[in-house]
Amino acid sequence: QGYDAICRAMMPYIGEEKWGVTISLTTKYKKPVPINEEIRIIGKITSDNGQVYEGEGYILLNDDKIAATAKGTYLCMGLDKIAEMDPESKEDWFVEKKESDPKTINIP
Repeated sequence: QGYDAICRAMMPYIGEEKWGVTISLTTKYKKPVPINEEIRIIGKITSDNGQVYEGEGYILLNDDKIAATAKGTYLCMGLDKIAEMDPESKEDWFVEKKESDPKTINIP
């Protein structure tokens, strides 16, 4: 999930019609992630040059302890170059935006 969280964190920078293609991804597992318990998955961009983005992702348990971390480097590419899908179609893939989506979050 670290990969997905980091790629979604790129969206404010690159828009929804582009995606990050993984150049490298390192994941470290620190604690077991329980089933049937709420967790938080957070992704953030740590650097970008407009074409290559670096980011970090975290899985946080209910007690705010970090269960897993991920660091990745991604190449920004248009969806038409990396997938055969219609970005306007809600059957393939889409971002569901909600009024309740937080504008900012605190990372412990």
